[in-house]
Formats: sequence, structure tokens, C-alpha cells
Amino acid sequence: MNALPYYKNNIVWFLGPAASGKSTAIEYLQSLALEHMIHIDVISDLTMLIQLIREDEKQTYHTRVSDDQFIITNEDVYDEAMVRVCRDLERKKDAPLVGVELSCGIGESDRLSFQRRFFMIPDFLLSRSFFIFIKNSERRRSYLNRKRKGVSHTPLTVYKKYFLYDDIENTLQSSKCRWYIAKNISSVQTLTAQLHTIFIHERCSK
Repeated sequence: MNALPYYKNNIVWFLGPAASGKSTAIEYLQSLALEHMIHIDVISDLTMLIQLIREDEKQTYHTRVSDDQFIITNEDVYDEAMVRVCRDLERKKDAPLVGVELSCGIGESDRLSFQRRFFMIPDFLLSRSFFIFIKNSERRRSYLNRKRKGVSHTPLTVYKKYFLYDDIENTLQSSKCRWYIAKNISSVQTLTAQLHTIFIHERCSK
């Protein structure tokens, strides 16, 4: 059974703290969509954040450390990035399928908590949404983050400030949205196997 067409005209959100496997998951969905000739648009909150920083010539939100490094000085930029994600989703209302990569977490700050970001999503987008929480242990996420390089690497100071743990599962369970929690992930293969089950053999867990 191929359940992927069931998700047409849907928004599939991949949720998790830094280094949980969101990018891997969305790349796998892209490959499935290509295989089944379904066009998919992809949105990332990180991309929106970088765009905001590049536009921030007066450094309202950030301080430039070097040409390729910056420090966030005003956390309002995270809310603005989420607003831009929602606006982009509204513009893509006729897209066959949209995948969203959304970083969520809590550490020394709760500014990126999923509950905060969830309540910023308009109802008309929630009605089309399916949330997938990539639930990796903090220990494994920390290990994976150390292995990453370049823009995908989250500096330790940022990791501790926002991504030590999360509130995603509780928020999903108390919502009326469709969701799935990918658990017990020990490798890329175990993650993609669960995604294959969702998109090819089943639909969703709620």
C-alpha cells in the first residue's frame, strides 16, 4: 500500500532539538516524493533565521563576530523567523506537499519551546498539518552535533541555551492535530524505516 498520496495538500512538520535528525527526515521525504512524482516544497526555520540576519544591517538582532559567524543579541528574531515560516506556508497553500524543518527546545531559555512556536501557527495551517517528532536522546543528539560541521553545527553555547530538552511530546498530546513520534532511533536506517512505515504503509498515529 502506498499512503504517500494521502498527504497531498498537507504540511508535514519535522520537529526536534538541534541534531535530532530533522534534516535527514526531510531529505528522505523528498526522495519518496520524487519517487512517486509528487512535488514537495521545503521550508526551514534556520533558513528564515539566516535571511533575517542577512537583512539585519543595523544589527538589531545580532552582533557579527566574523564574516561567517554571528551572535544573536535579540531573541525576538526567533519569533520573526517563525512568522516568516507561517507566511511562506500561506503562500504555498496550493503546493501538493510541503515539508517544514522546525527546531524546538528548552535549555537556559524557553524561547524556542515547541509550545510557544505551536501557538504561533494559524488554525487554517494547523488543519492541514501533520507533525513528526524526531525523538533522539540528549546524549545521542550531543554526539551527533559534535560530528556536524559548518552551518549545520550548533555551537555549544547555543545548544545549552536552547536544546537540552524539549516540550514537544506533551504539547502534541494535548493538541487536536495529527502527529507521530519517531522513537528509539539508533541510526539513519532506523529513522528512515519508521518514516517509510508512516508514508508508505500507514498514515499517521493520530
